[in-house]
Amino acid sequence: MSVAFGSNLSSANTNAAFVSKTDTSGNTVVGKIDLANIDAESIASISNVQKVINQESTIFRAVQTITASGQITIDERIKNHLILVVGDAGNVDASSTPFLAENAGSFLDGTIVTVIGTNDSQKVTMKNNIAANGAVQNGDSALGKFNCITYMRVTISAVSYWLERNRNS
Repeated sequence: MSVAFGSNLSSANTNAAFVSKTDTSGNTVVGKIDLANIDAESIASISNVQKVINQESTIFRAVQTITASGQITIDERIKNHLILVVGDAGNVDASSTPFLAENAGSFLDGTIVTVIGTNDSQKVTMKNNIAANGAVQNGDSALGKFNCITYMRVTISAVSYWLERNRNS
């Protein structure tokens, strides 16, 4: 069977055209399609395509006001973030473990976070911290207006860090 040109899109005319509905014994088969990719060089199977699509998106948020020793809230389900920050009452130092998971989950390795300052009189300083969940960077970074720093989440020897990738300041 094939789909006729100009026909309405429906399961009745597409399933039979694109998906075999019988097994080798001629029995009708109803179920979930599996990519059945068993090549050794392939990555693990994807069981939730929507979740993977969401993870690959970039989220851009309104300005977050950071208090002294405060954390920057990010959605741990998303892998790319652009975060605008401003100090609460003048210049502040962010927490030495600067990122807080919005949904109490675990961050994914490879997560990218770019933190962008928005005000020269209310700078947020990102502190260097070589410890679990710390921001490992080339010295502290005071983020005034248009200054930014980008981190990538990595786990080394079962300890997770936010490594500086680049900055302008």
